[in-house]
Amino acid sequence: MINITLKQNHKKYFLFQRNEYLSKKQIKVRKLLGRYLFTKVFINFFNSLSSINKKLNENFNNEFNELKKYLPNKALNILDIGAGLGVINLYLNEHYKKSVNFTLIDKNFIEKKVYYGFNDKGQAYNNFKITEDFLTSNNLDHKKLSILDADTNFSSILQYDLVISLISMGYHYPVSQYFSFFKTNTHKKTKFIFDIAKEYNNSEEIFSLFDSVKIIHESDLPRHNYIRICCTGFKN
Repeated sequence: MINITLKQNHKKYFLFQRNEYLSKKQIKVRKLLGRYLFTKVFINFFNSLSSINKKLNENFNNEFNELKKYLPNKALNILDIGAGLGVINLYLNEHYKKSVNFTLIDKNFIEKKVYYGFNDKGQAYNNFKITEDFLTSNNLDHKKLSILDADTNFSSILQYDLVISLISMGYHYPVSQYFSFFKTNTHKKTKFIFDIAKEYNNSEEIFSLFDSVKIIHESDLPRHNYIRICCTGFKN
């Protein structure tokens, strides 16, 4: 089991992206003040780094243990869409014995307004320099890391063996945004692991895009329920 460490300069970006690490009272204050002001100014006065790191390691270790049996046996190239700080990639790096090339796609700015639910343009609470520093300081080789800006006309020559997008593609914005990329940068054995927000998607329509689909789990939340799926072979 690996031990992941957030440093102080990583903290606010992690809390931008993961509101489950805030208390209910803090979330109410954040809604009142706005995500940007709340996290920029007030985040330094509570939520100790040691407590966040402890919870992070417990949560992501459990999450990765659930995913392990759905991963391809071998992988040379992995794509993470809506990666944020890219925590899950540290587990994948260890799992594949540090032999994988990682491509992360995200946006490189911070929204000042909080958006909830589904949005055609997605959301952004990120800084690529912080993401790179976090991953490399946790033993991911910078030579094996590429970060692409979703707001540019990015391209890649790689064929990805695993595409992963946790609480991002299909949850906050449509899977269709990446159809053209999947056509040219995946193969028939590529595995896709991502989350479908039930209230905004037609699950059967998404399932039909792939040769095979397995349900990893279904959430049981008061709002924003989702299905986490593992698919193989993008058809379109």
